[in-house]
Amino acid sequence: MGVGPVIHFKQNAARALQDHVRAYDNSFTDKVYLPLQQHFGVLPKVVEERRQSIFELQQDLCRTDVEIEMLGQKAAVLKTALMFARRDVAAEVDSMRHKTFDADILDQLEKRVESIEIFLRGFSAIEAAPALLLTDFMPIRFVENLYSEEDQPRIPDEKFGILEAPQNFIRDLERSRLRCQWRRAPVAVVFLDIDDFKGFNTTYKEPIVDRDILPLFMSTIESVVFSHGTAYRIGGDEYEILLPNASRELAIRMLARLQIRLAHAEYRITMKTRPTVSAGLCVIDESTTQTDEEIVLLAAKAKDAAKANGKNRVVAYKSAALNTGDYETVVEGGTITTDFGSESTTDRKPRGA
Repeated sequence: MGVGPVIHFKQNAARALQDHVRAYDNSFTDKVYLPLQQHFGVLPKVVEERRQSIFELQQDLCRTDVEIEMLGQKAAVLKTALMFARRDVAAEVDSMRHKTFDADILDQLEKRVESIEIFLRGFSAIEAAPALLLTDFMPIRFVENLYSEEDQPRIPDEKFGILEAPQNFIRDLERSRLRCQWRRAPVAVVFLDIDDFKGFNTTYKEPIVDRDILPLFMSTIESVVFSHGTAYRIGGDEYEILLPNASRELAIRMLARLQIRLAHAEYRITMKTRPTVSAGLCVIDESTTQTDEEIVLLAAKAKDAAKANGKNRVVAYKSAALNTGDYETVVEGGTITTDFGSESTTDRKPRGA
């Protein structure tokens, strides 16, 4: 094996990395190592090797000279631990951000996430070690039963009762990410906005819009999404769509079909122009480090780009990394404008395949 990159850390940086590796170790132990040990009394070789790499990594980070020579797998495991830390810490910051409006506190919270992102940039040339999931070793239905939760009552949108209420979305996204992660399947998140909605309210007045336009509009969304995912009404002109196990191509084709259906919808009143929509699309997988709330914000930014580029468009991020600004227009007025190329709509290969 060739020697990997030599990485030098200051002592305080090494301590921070040690904390992140310890948190990753705790999660790996609770979610993979212990369940396998408890059910079978033996462990797969790959799990034992991962635990050994984590142990050696923690020992390296405790060295007094704080000069760490990473060899192959240990560097890859450290990057995996940092990716886990970025999402975990950002989720914790998200939960605290809603509890304060103090600029200094908010700035310090953001720096906790930024410090991990700085580490990750230093590992940009290193490929992360593949995540080991319990479903790599046990049947999916058995794993789901281990983590089963009683379904909470579904809450419809209280005004129209056609789509789901907004408070359901984050809970559903969190659950979909976990269940799709077990299957190494993607999740598509869409932020959708009616173009020039204020103009409709001005022209037809809000009571008419609520009675004769929005019900059919939302019913059209619901019928396109039905059996594939769930649609949520966020406000008068804003909607979110959650599509578990939907590839980028599948989600794009569905949104193109939605634009076509809306262009031909027969409303109860005569209109010069029918409502059109601009949408932002994120397709994530187990490698995505952003939190649920960050994903919603990124989808909203892509939606804003769709509006800025002419409206009645869909703008999608190019990869599950969701890098800021790394998106493209993929649908215009129901016409798909991107070349899927080698992008596959089939299931991703399982680990080791």
